Parts: sequence; C-alpha cells; structure tokens
Amino acid sequence: MWRVLAILLLLPVLSVAHAATPAEIMAANRGAVVYLEFQGTDAAGVPLVAAATGFLVSADGLVLTARHSVEDQQGKPKFFEDSYTIRGALGSREEDLRRLEVVEKGQADVLLLRFRGNRTDYPVVKVCSGVTAELGDRLVTLGFPKEQDLSIIDGLLSNKSQNEWQTSVPFTYGYSGGPVFAEDDGQLVGLVQGGIQQAASISFFTPIHRATSILQNGGVDVPRCGEIAAGGGTTAAPQAGGVSANNGSIAIGGNNTGSKVTINNNN
Repeated sequence: MWRVLAILLLLPVLSVAHAATPAEIMAANRGAVVYLEFQGTDAAGVPLVAAATGFLVSADGLVLTARHSVEDQQGKPKFFEDSYTIRGALGSREEDLRRLEVVEKGQADVLLLRFRGNRTDYPVVKVCSGVTAELGDRLVTLGFPKEQDLSIIDGLLSNKSQNEWQTSVPFTYGYSGGPVFAEDDGQLVGLVQGGIQQAASISFFTPIHRATSILQNGGVDVPRCGEIAAGGGTTAAPQAGGVSANNGSIAIGGNNTGSKVTINNNN
C-alpha cells in the first residue's frame, strides 16, 4: 500500500517528452538555411536565372543543395559551359549575397557548394547517417518559395525507396535543395528534389544517406545518428540543427499521373 502511494506521489514531478514543433525546428535551423541565386546564360546566349535553397553543413562554408539547379533531368548543363555565378544569403533573401563555388556534383540529386572566403564559424545543420523515418511520420521543410522569404511547410512521409522518398509536403518553385526534417526529433532526413505536375500533394526528396559520400569527400564528418550529444555537433561551429526532446523540454543545438518535375525557379 505504502509502495503504491509513494509511486503515485512521484508522478506529478515526472514530465513527458514532446516532439519538436515546426516553429522550434525553424528557430533552430534558420541561420544555416541559404537562399541561392544562379545566374548565367544558356547555350543560345539567353540570360538564365534560377533560385533555390541550400543549407550549411560545415563551419567553413560548405553548402548542400540540389544538383538540378545547374543541370536538367537528363544531366545536361543548364548554363553554357558552366559560365554562371552562384550567390547566397544566410537565413533571409534580404541579407547580403555572397559568392559560392561548386565543390562537387553528386551521383544523386545533390550538389556541394562552398562560400568563398576564410570564415570558419558558420552555423550548420547537423547531419548524421542511419536516419530512420516511418511512413506517416510528420516532416517539416524550410525554403524560399517563389519570391518569398524563408518559409516553413509540413506534411507526411508517404513512401520510401532507396533513391527518393515521397511526401505530401507541397513543394513549389524555390524549395529545391531545402532541408527536410523529421518533426518528432528535428533530425535532418533529406533535401528537396521535386514534385509532380497536376498533383500538388505528391512531392519527392532525396534521403540524406544519398549525400553521405559527397559530404565525406568534402571533409564533413557524418557520424551515426545517436552519436551526437543533444545540442552538440561535430565541429566547434554553432549548431543550427538538431532538436531533441528531453524531460518535456526542447534542447536546440546547433509514378502515377502527370510528369515529374524539379522545382527551382527559372525566370
């Protein structure tokens, strides 16, 4: 009797862990999300501008985004002889645009860029391998749709394959390359790929494991999920990503029909 009473008396002091909210994921990562502009000409000499989203993955300025920002779906360059410039702004399209350069194009729809300069204290989105997500899990995406500033949208994980995952998140132009997070723990699970015309609720993103090799080639440490302490990271930089639920508090650290299309802006 006394044992049961003792347990009951302890219950009020226990707290229930809760999932990260979209707002918390936004706050934890916005400083590391990058608005990207690609400017150049096509093979006919016609001016071409594309807008996309990326996110910082290293303290020295490495940015991950979608490869289709510079190539079409057949892998052909969109810009004539790579004669284009890339500029990016941190956290808001209203911030100063800074030059980036291409580091490596991945085999999947991933592209690794780097900000020019010697800065070594960029905030980063934490990346880990072995990410798990189940069908029906809620996802949160950050990006710069059309001519809007940094925005947040959410939806469900609808299907999975080795190379791409399907979601109900309604991606639109400008979200390409944006980070996709699991809502329950704020963990990065992939980056935006594209959607299907005539089907607004069918979108696709590249699971983050498809970017592991290009990240490691760039010198980014990619530990196993669960090996990063909550709020910590693999570099000394401020950690923009990673939201963990502990004791009720949030610790913020650093085809059917239609044709499939990619969704960066081409003006």
